Amino acid sequence: MLFSTSLKGIKYINDEVKEYLWFLSQEYKFDNYIELYDYLKFKLNKRHIETLIKINYFKDFGTQLKLINWALYSNEVFDKKQYRIAQLSSSPNMLAFVSQFSNRQTEKTIYVDEDGAKQLREKLFEIMPNQEFSIIEKVKHEVELAGEVLTQLPEGVTVGQVGAISYKKPVFLFKSWKNSKEVWINLDNKKDMPKRDNIVLLYNLELRKGKYNKNDIFAQIEVIKE
Repeated sequence: MLFSTSLKGIKYINDEVKEYLWFLSQEYKFDNYIELYDYLKFKLNKRHIETLIKINYFKDFGTQLKLINWALYSNEVFDKKQYRIAQLSSSPNMLAFVSQFSNRQTEKTIYVDEDGAKQLREKLFEIMPNQEFSIIEKVKHEVELAGEVLTQLPEGVTVGQVGAISYKKPVFLFKSWKNSKEVWINLDNKKDMPKRDNIVLLYNLELRKGKYNKNDIFAQIEVIKE
């Protein structure tokens, strides 16, 4: 379903894009992503569509990486009506795949008519793996595009911002975005110190508000945005 996520403040998504998405949501019912994508292309460019995918706007139609990869392959690899056999021969799987949808074939060329091209795109979507971004990739995209974390984080994963830092100890103050809790994080090596105001993702950390604890240990820290 369209408009499952608010688009207020989303980077690259202007009022014209919002209005067109609203129009589509009111006037059409899409049974699959391919139908929706063909309408999106009328008004939206590649950046618009990828931005919407990265904030999981089209979650009802498939996983984020599946939607991005399908568009990539259908637009840049399988977007032809004629395929040179010599070029496809380097990949037997690709040659066999395209041949399924051919309406005519010569010694050097495979031809795909409009119906065949439609079936090819549908089959490509069907076999495209349901891959998903990792948690760190999801959060990076959301922070960059929406300025906040939209994904529900797994237990033990926390996102927040770096406050005060000290290379002498070395420690830094971590401020959770979720509940505004603050905790000092001890590092084994000052080389691992993030910069002040960095947005970071912490793993396996139990936050205790306002309490300095030398035994605070985390398995991993990822800098999301400097």
